Amino acid sequence: MADTRPTLEKDSVVTPDEPFAYQAAKFACALPFVSLLIYGAVNQAMGTRSKLVVVAVLIFLMLIAWLLAIVALCSIPKHGSKGLLLPGTIGIGISSVLLWVSMTGFMAEARTAAENRKTRLEPGASLTNLQERMRQQVLTNTNGSGGEIISEYNRLLVEAADELKGDEGIALRAMARVTSKAHELNAKLVKSAKKAFVAVYRLDQLKQRADIVARKQEVKAFLRDNAALKAYTSNLSTHLRKELDASLMKAEDKDRYLQDLTKGSAARLPMLDSMRDHELEMGKALVQLLNILNREWGKWKPVQSDYPDLESSTAAKAYEMHTRTLNEQGEKLDALQRHLYGTK
Repeated sequence: MADTRPTLEKDSVVTPDEPFAYQAAKFACALPFVSLLIYGAVNQAMGTRSKLVVVAVLIFLMLIAWLLAIVALCSIPKHGSKGLLLPGTIGIGISSVLLWVSMTGFMAEARTAAENRKTRLEPGASLTNLQERMRQQVLTNTNGSGGEIISEYNRLLVEAADELKGDEGIALRAMARVTSKAHELNAKLVKSAKKAFVAVYRLDQLKQRADIVARKQEVKAFLRDNAALKAYTSNLSTHLRKELDASLMKAEDKDRYLQDLTKGSAARLPMLDSMRDHELEMGKALVQLLNILNREWGKWKPVQSDYPDLESSTAAKAYEMHTRTLNEQGEKLDALQRHLYGTK
């Protein structure tokens, strides 16, 4: 029979998704640099107390940049590593390195803040020793990957905040708890995405119907993890407020720290939520494609590894429709990314 399948493996899927993946990687590279430039510009004009909060906000933005690099790398199971692995890896590398630089800057500002308040730490726990301990622990407890460095830094950030004792420590502990939870949810999503987005792109591995059922469960797990992360990141300010409200900080100080910790990401988080919405629609389309393959079991064969030759014209049209949904969501992701960067 004539090959009427859409060009899924060439233009209709790869082209929409590749720009998004490249843009995500570029954003992960650009945001840390821009953040450090902003810090350099305002460094001389702020007091120590304000600098400490600004550095914390910059670290928070770098975490977002790291998450965007992960989004780019998550496209690899679907499209292959060519053109995605290198920029995504570079994005994570830059975010991780600059996060380390920011950590050093944070400790310097924390030392200044402690000196200004004339806060005495417990014997043997001077801020200088704390800084060195943080450096050694990060090197010892991680293998150098961005995810492990961020996770380890969050833990050490809590230790540093505990030793600062004052309002800065309270605010930083609150931020660390919130970002740690977001990082935990994202890591879970990344793990499920690696399985979900190969669900209908390795059809040659589907040897029996049970394989389709298993892949469908993997896609549904991705959808659940996607929804959980979006629900959390959509309400970061609420989570931060809850953490601050549980402290003994004065009400006016809570408001000020909440504003300082959230203003840097307020404009970008809705865009990240929209990106997750598009990924959600792609996941739903994958479920529908698997349903078709299951219903038509025994009546199709892989043309290559990523597209079936269906005997039923009705099933073929339905498969094409849901494939088109994948393409359209990729185009929307691309358009959203262009809006994020202010390009046409």
